[in-house]
Amino acid sequence: MAPGPAVRSSRKLRGCYTAGFAAEWNPWFSFHAGRAVAGTFNAYVTLARRWYVRPELSLYSRLELGTSTLLLELVGVDRYSTGLHYGGVIRSACRETVAIR
Repeated sequence: MAPGPAVRSSRKLRGCYTAGFAAEWNPWFSFHAGRAVAGTFNAYVTLARRWYVRPELSLYSRLELGTSTLLLELVGVDRYSTGLHYGGVIRSACRETVAIR
């Protein structure tokens, strides 16, 4: 999840799948220099699967594929250099408090 502005959209597919799109701006903060710079812009598509959904526990996984563009110049890297953005997430969530006796 981006610390800056983001736009996300998703749509439920057949069964337990969801597809989505995200675009986000990630500013970079320097506590040492006391300033923020432009950072990166990321745009990617997602495919998520719900493995187990019950009131007490939900398990999800998500794959992401897209691009990441550098919005500033660094030593040895040109501004607007673009590269592949990929990743994955495995997530669990408890929706209710369950008493175990």
